[in-house]
Parts: sequence; C-alpha cells; structure tokens
Amino acid sequence: MRILFLSNEFPGPWDPMKALFNLGMCQSLDRTHDVRVVAPVAWTDRFRRTPAGVETQLRVTYPTYYFPPAVLRSYRASFMWWSLRRALRSIASHWQPDLVLSYWVHPDGEVARRLAREYGIPFVQIVGGSDVRVCSTGVRCRGSSTAATVVAAC
Repeated sequence: MRILFLSNEFPGPWDPMKALFNLGMCQSLDRTHDVRVVAPVAWTDRFRRTPAGVETQLRVTYPTYYFPPAVLRSYRASFMWWSLRRALRSIASHWQPDLVLSYWVHPDGEVARRLAREYGIPFVQIVGGSDVRVCSTGVRCRGSSTAATVVAAC
C-alpha cells in the first residue's frame, strides 16, 4: 500500500527533534508499505533557524507553508492548501497513493482531507490530544467539516 503522510509535526532540517513519534510511526509503516511524507515548514521557521541534518530512509518533502503570523488562524487550512497544493497534486498524480494519513485536525487534516477527496483516496486522520477539545469548542475550527467529524467522533 502507498501511504502519503501529511503533517507539520515531523522532524525536519529546521527542527530535527520535532515530533519524533511521527517519524517512528512512518518508519514502522514503511517496513511493510511504501510511505512518502509531506512535512510543511512554516516560512517563519525558515528565517529563524539554521537547517540541520536529518537522517531517515523515508522520502520526505518539506514545502514552505505561508500564512500571516498571529492573525487569521481560522484560515490556516486555506493558506496551507494554497502553499502545498502543487507539491501535493504532483505526488498524488505521479505516485498515486492508496491512502492519505494526517496528524492534527487543523490545518493539516483539512488539507489532507481536501487532497484525498480531490483524488478519491481514503483518508485517515490522527487526532492528537488537545485537537478534540480545541476543535470541538474553539472558534478557529468551528464550522469546518473536520471539526464536525471530530465532534461526532466524541
């Protein structure tokens, strides 16, 4: 099975110790499946930090994710989609994943769900801790179909 994993919670050149649990999960999945990772890097991180080395056998793409800092948080999924859409569509068209897997509800999950729907691919979303509480009651996710799914799952 070809699995496309999408999350900004993933170790990268600007933060090699970030979300090592997702790296471990993807490495485990890669033992029996073909896994590709899209790990968006906030444009603000590219300016604040110096890239470091990250060693992994996984195929990881680090596209830049543009958004206005500290404002319009409820639109972060739209900003992420517009920032990543070319890279995601290129992978989906050429590699043709069987499943889109995402970590976090907002904005990553909304972007992954949008890609999965566009290509008719099954979609699985990992809800990490506070996502359920924040998106079920928080203004930033209210009204999104992802938030409705999370609330329904509770």
